[in-house]
Amino acid sequence: MKKPILFAFLILTHISVAFCSLKGNDFPEKTSSNLSLPLETKPKTNYQHTLRVGLSFTPGIMPQNSLGNTYLSGALEYYLSTHFSLASTVMVFLNNNLTKDEESVIMGQGGQGVILKMNHQNYTGLRYHFLKDKSFDPFIGFQPGFAITQTNENYYDDEILTYGFVYNPPRHDTKVSLNPMASFDVGFNFYAVKYFHLFVNSRYVMGLHLGGLKPYRLNELQVSFGLGLNLNIWNIKKK
Repeated sequence: MKKPILFAFLILTHISVAFCSLKGNDFPEKTSSNLSLPLETKPKTNYQHTLRVGLSFTPGIMPQNSLGNTYLSGALEYYLSTHFSLASTVMVFLNNNLTKDEESVIMGQGGQGVILKMNHQNYTGLRYHFLKDKSFDPFIGFQPGFAITQTNENYYDDEILTYGFVYNPPRHDTKVSLNPMASFDVGFNFYAVKYFHLFVNSRYVMGLHLGGLKPYRLNELQVSFGLGLNLNIWNIKKK
């Protein structure tokens, strides 16, 4: 399995930029015209009506087969109150991190005979934020959604069966399938400077690819972290 060195480098770059900003910027003053959350503890922060966005590369691992996938993920979240927010996450499938040798083992005799080729996902739901009026913002959430999936599988078609037994069955792409999914996530945001914040999110997703010869389990642990943008919508309306 390939090591996601490039993704790790990009993630470390995000974190470095954020902490450099922490050292080089003063916290904003508490005024009604601020477009982002005031980040000092006195006066307190108010999350309500805040809109935040984040973009990152997201590695994932499927525990049933120890296979890794890589996604480009985008998150959009709106704080309905100081404790509840509506969040939506899009996961664009990039690759399955398999080498040619690993694919051969999976598709060969004794392997499971299934390779995930497509796994785009979307989730929307509620999050609960534990702390009120703090720059450190831990949360937990539940987000149902769907996945658009396709696999490459070993199986015999009718024509091959007509002419006799074949030791290694051919590989076929299955139909693209729309599948219901569910996810639980936990993580935190850290509002460090005027327009930016750090975010860390761990998500466990559950579902089945239903377009193959038999259901293929899509359960996966995904981890996202990086630098995001935040904007207070209420302050804009009052201007």
